[in-house]
Amino acid sequence: MRAIYLLLLAFVVTIGATTNVYSQKKRDKCAFLKEGIKTAERYYIDGDLERAIDVLELRMEDVSGCSDERRDALSLLSKLYLLTNEDQKAEEEYTKALKIDPSFKLNKELEPTDMLYFAKNYRAIPRWSYTPQINYLQTIMYAPSQIHSIEAAYVPTNQANDDPFGFEDSIAFSNITTRYDGYTSFGLGVRGSFYLNRFFEFSGGVALNNKRFGIEKNTSNSRTVLDQVNPISLTPIPTNEDLVIQESQMWLTLPVMLRLNLGKDRFIYSFHIGAERNQLLRARFTGARRGGVDLLVNEDDNGQLEILEPINVTSLRERNHWSLFAGMGLKFRPVNSKRNYISFDMKYAQYRYFLTQGTATYPNEQNEDLSSERNTLRQKLLFQLGYSDDNFALDYVQFSLGYTFTFYRVKNKK
Repeated sequence: MRAIYLLLLAFVVTIGATTNVYSQKKRDKCAFLKEGIKTAERYYIDGDLERAIDVLELRMEDVSGCSDERRDALSLLSKLYLLTNEDQKAEEEYTKALKIDPSFKLNKELEPTDMLYFAKNYRAIPRWSYTPQINYLQTIMYAPSQIHSIEAAYVPTNQANDDPFGFEDSIAFSNITTRYDGYTSFGLGVRGSFYLNRFFEFSGGVALNNKRFGIEKNTSNSRTVLDQVNPISLTPIPTNEDLVIQESQMWLTLPVMLRLNLGKDRFIYSFHIGAERNQLLRARFTGARRGGVDLLVNEDDNGQLEILEPINVTSLRERNHWSLFAGMGLKFRPVNSKRNYISFDMKYAQYRYFLTQGTATYPNEQNEDLSSERNTLRQKLLFQLGYSDDNFALDYVQFSLGYTFTFYRVKNKK
C-alpha cells in the first residue's frame, strides 16, 4: 500500500513539474514576441518598415497561444504591409487578428488615418458555435381530458382467487379526484449553431433530461358482475384512501430553433422559437403509496425493511412526441475571454400528444391481447395500487446554463 502511495505522489509531482515547465516555456515565448513588437515599433517610428516586417515575421514563426501578443503583432504587421502598398497581405494579417479577438478595435488617437480607414471595412461576425449546457427543468403536468368514469379490469378465470373483493367476474376502480404536481429535475445537453448573419442563427442540439412529477388520487371502489344478458353494476364505495404516485421519466430530446440576437461585444440578448422531437427512454414509479403504506418498501423474513425496485411503466407510455417551444436568453462574455460566452437560456415547451397509451380499461379499444406485457402490468397496478392512468401531458419550463465556444469569420464591407 505504501508503494502505491509513493507512486501516486511521484505521478502528481511529475505532472506538476511538467505543467510548470510548459507554463514557463509559454511565458518565455510570449515575452519573446512582446519584445519583438517593441523592436518593430521602434523601426516603424524610424521609418525602416521592411526591417520592422522582418522582425515580426521572424518572431511569430514559432509562437502559439499568446493571444494578446499575437493579435497586437498581426495588427502592427497589417499596418506595415498597408504602408508598403501590399494591401492583400495587410488584409490577411488583419483578418487573423480579428479572428483571435473579434472585438478588437484600433486606438484612434495613435493610428494613422489610412489604417483607421482600412480597418473600418472589416468586421468579425460569428460563423458557428457549440454550447454544452446544464438544464434545470420545472415540470408542468396537466390532463385536459381526465378519465373520471369507472375503469374496469377484466379478471381471467385463473385469477379469480386474486380478486380482493370476492367477485370472480370483474373488478373496477373509480377515481374521484386527481391532483397533479410538477417536480424539478436536471439534464445535460449540447447545442450547435450556424449563424446566417450577425442577427440570426439556426441551432440544433441534443439533450438528455429527467422529468419528474406526482399524481395523487382519492379513490373509491365499484364492482360489476359480468353477465352476457343483464350486467349488474354496483354503487361505488368511497374508501377515503389516497393513492400517491411519483413518476420519473428519462427523455432524449432533439431541438431545432431559430434565434434572434441583439446587442454586441460583451452582452448579447436573444429570442428563440423552435420545435423538438422527444423520445421517451424510460418511465418508472419511484414512489408508490396507498393509504399511507409505501408499496416500494417490503419487510423480509427477518423483519428488516428492504427497498424494492422502482416499477417500470415504460410500456404504458407513448414514447415518441414532438413539442413546440419559445424562449429568451443572454450571452455574457467574461473579461478574460475574447471569443466565448457564458450563456443563460429559458424556454417553455408544450407537448402535442398525451403520454398514456389509453386507460387501464380491459379489453381496450385496440383489442389488445390480455396476456400482453402491457395489460399484465395494468392489471398488476390496478390490483396492487388501485391505479389507472388519466390522459396527461408534460409541459415544462427549462433554464439552461452553458458555455458557448464561438468561431468567427471576417466580413469585408466593401
